[in-house]
Amino acid sequence: MKKLRWGVIGAGGIADRRTLPGMMLSEEAELIAVMEINEELAENLRVKYGAKRAYTDHKSLLADPEVDVVYIASPVNFHKEQAIDAARAKKDILLEKPICLDIVPQYALFVKSFFYFFSFSLFFAKNAQISLIRP
Repeated sequence: MKKLRWGVIGAGGIADRRTLPGMMLSEEAELIAVMEINEELAENLRVKYGAKRAYTDHKSLLADPEVDVVYIASPVNFHKEQAIDAARAKKDILLEKPICLDIVPQYALFVKSFFYFFSFSLFFAKNAQISLIRP
């Protein structure tokens, strides 16, 4: 089976504490790149998890031709721009939090075709959530 080649945007914080250690356990995942705005932190995470490259901006990570799937773990106020940029870069997306703080852009992003995973959360008054996963 072909490995999923991951790039992680916002690789510090929860990604470092939870997601990346789990990703390292999977035989079907390969960490290609990490992105953090702090260059030293990005490089430390690259070394810690054996990623090929470290970036300090999400657009550089998205331009990496080896990255197939992007996990966006940055603060929520950056999700809209990063998710739109990832979709435009034709990357598959894993996003466990709201894409953005308003609903219309979330629906606009929903029209992209997904091959691997895309977790889609909608924040309504009652915090309804919808999650979509494709094998």
